[in-house]
This record gives sequence, structure tokens and C-alpha cells, in this order.
Amino acid sequence: MTRTQKRYTIIAAVLLLAGSLFVTFFERSAIADAWTMATTKKTDTFTALSFVDTGKLPSYAPAGKPQNLTFHIANHEAAAQTYQYVALLSTGGSATVIDRGAVTIPVGQTADRTLTYTLPSPDMSAHIIVQLTGRSEYISFGTKS
Repeated sequence: MTRTQKRYTIIAAVLLLAGSLFVTFFERSAIADAWTMATTKKTDTFTALSFVDTGKLPSYAPAGKPQNLTFHIANHEAAAQTYQYVALLSTGGSATVIDRGAVTIPVGQTADRTLTYTLPSPDMSAHIIVQLTGRSEYISFGTKS
């Protein structure tokens, strides 16, 4: 073997060794990450806000007749939460507060709140909006008189 061939052989061996170490390091890291993900329970935390029995939300509400509806808050956060809410009746560019309040819900528990609203006049389109104050959660639906 010539001197040049020996150099190339040594360079090739060093590159092969470095490549093997590189692949082994990243492969072990990936395996360790996969093992950690597979054996560690990470719980998602969130709040759920919904209307109860959405199939019975009134698409028509006679003018002047009080209507009731119930909304549901579920606490799937990591601790008890105090939720402040506001419920609005929105008609043609104006909104009227129909209810506001606060409820403290322990972890994994739920609470229902019932609202009463009245559409004041015939031939009116409106939206009922429930917003959790200071949070991004809200729900709404439309109705007509």
C-alpha cells in the first residue's frame, strides 16, 4: 500500500468512525425521546363551554315570550377555576347583557347555568352569546322572532 493510499484509508476510517458516532448519538436520542413520550403521561388542560341539548336551541322565539336555555362549563384545567361569564342578546348592532356571573368549579367537575332572554319585537333576528370573561372561550347561536 502506498503512502497516499494509507492516508486515504486513515481519512476514510476517521470519517466512518465520526459518522457512526453521530448516527449512534442521534439514534439513542430519538429512542430516548420515544421512550419518554411512551411512558410519561401528560394531561391536556382545557375548559369546555357548550350549550346543553343543542338540538333544542330555539331557531324561533315568539316576541315578548321568555325563553330559557342552559350552558355548560367543564373544568379540565390543572386546578379549580373561577369562571366569570357574561351572556348577551345581540340584535342589529346592539347588545344587551342578559346575565353575568361567576362560578368556581373544582378540577374535573362541571357546572350548568340557565339563562332567560326575551326578544322584544316581532320579525327580529338575534344572537345569544355566552363569553367566559378574560378567556377565549365563547358560544353563540342565532334565533328569530
